[in-house]
Amino acid sequence: MRRVSTGSALSRAALGALTRAAREIAGPGTFGFGADALPYAEANALLAEGEGPW
Repeated sequence: MRRVSTGSALSRAALGALTRAAREIAGPGTFGFGADALPYAEANALLAEGEGPW
């Protein structure tokens, strides 16, 4: 396995998604950004103890 450095790219990508979602809600008042959301059950499974790729 090799080390991969993403620098601040992952945090900036998350902040970008949050910003786009906020602008969509504040602007047209729509919630289309939710289509890209990770399903709740999948998020819970990734964060469960003993689960995940790590």
